Amino acid sequence: MEPGHEILKDPVHGYIKLYDHERKIVDTSVFQRLRRIKQLTVVDYAYPGAVHTRFSHSLGVMHVAGIFTQELMDKIPGISPDERRKYYYLMRLWGLVHDIGHGPFSHLFDDEILSRHGLDHETLGAKIVSEHPDISNTPLPEGISVESLSSMMRSGEEWPMNRAIGGSAVSEQILSYVATGPYSADLIDYF
Repeated sequence: MEPGHEILKDPVHGYIKLYDHERKIVDTSVFQRLRRIKQLTVVDYAYPGAVHTRFSHSLGVMHVAGIFTQELMDKIPGISPDERRKYYYLMRLWGLVHDIGHGPFSHLFDDEILSRHGLDHETLGAKIVSEHPDISNTPLPEGISVESLSSMMRSGEEWPMNRAIGGSAVSEQILSYVATGPYSADLIDYF
């Protein structure tokens, strides 16, 4: 049985689901602040219609990550329905919070402020997910921990999911394609 959810109307993706555990994260103040952070920093000064926010982008990435994960899981034999469900929800959660560490002016903030402290928005986002009580105390679907979600967000580290899944020789690393690379859910929503 599928957990409770709401339907949101997205200007790019149409109707998307927002599950109850995801809504609890969206409703936090630390996620809501993404409504005020522009996806394209100062581009709207030259192109006034380019006013996308990290908030709407994160919802789009969540949606794309879910679709992408389902498609990949359908191609791997021997994965139980419980594993499929776990990976589906895990990758959606990754998509939802992947930009939660962004500050004002997005990547400019990374380059000019966070880098001085040896940080970037991914590392800061992982810290927010694991330490902010409104997020770290959110009940997540079975088999998903705040620690596993946080470890997926850290920049520069080896993909944390690199063991075999199901009865096949395919590894969990296949899910890294959802999160990284030229066809990631993040880039698909961005473009």
